[in-house]
Amino acid sequence: MSGGPVAAAIVPHAPLLVGELHPQGCEEPCGTVVRAVRSLVWGEAEAVTVVSPHGSEPGVYARVEGSLRGFGPAIDGGRPGGEGLAKELAAAASLPLLEGPCDHGVLVPALLGCAPGLELVGVSLGECSSSGEMPEPNAAALLAEALESFDGRVGLAASAHSGAALSASAPLTELEGAVEAEAAWIAALRSDVGASEAETRRLARVAGSCGAGPLGVLAALGRGRAAMFHAYERPFGVGYVVASVPG
Repeated sequence: MSGGPVAAAIVPHAPLLVGELHPQGCEEPCGTVVRAVRSLVWGEAEAVTVVSPHGSEPGVYARVEGSLRGFGPAIDGGRPGGEGLAKELAAAASLPLLEGPCDHGVLVPALLGCAPGLELVGVSLGECSSSGEMPEPNAAALLAEALESFDGRVGLAASAHSGAALSASAPLTELEGAVEAEAAWIAALRSDVGASEAETRRLARVAGSCGAGPLGVLAALGRGRAAMFHAYERPFGVGYVVASVPG
């Protein structure tokens, strides 16, 4: 790959992080995560691509707009602009342009105020059929190459959770080895983001992380750089990480 370094970050996409959906008693951990997402610094980036592990198929969304109606109150939203860049990115990554509404992996970071003042472009890597399943690697590799071709003008927000099996209250309950897998992944990110690829696969396999695709793009773009952690909460046994990799 060639081109300038890409400013990147990890952002969570749990709908409960959106203000109207905060569970009672969890306002503070949710608020900590939201404030960290909004405070991320994107360097020289003029736009940010939010890469989601959800969505019905891989592709670049034509617009960042959608609804969280399936998760509770009728919350609709998005971010204007970015249509021209969406077409450019789709062509560069050889991905289709998706005309439908964004999935929640893109929409929630947009609603949380990720990258204020910058254009957002949403990308789906397609949803795996079961927890821990690995996504199609080709789409992630093509996307990483495409993002580097923009010479640092377009940042990456990897929309992901660290694990979904970190305590007895987690959606998958507490699975053996999940906490250890998460700790190894965090340690790898603190040292060299590129070295986190193997730990990302382990996180998906052992801890039920849905974010292997976006985190794989992050690993490809972040080789030789260490991640900085800004927030970490797991009120329901699901790890909500906010971290950045400066460009």
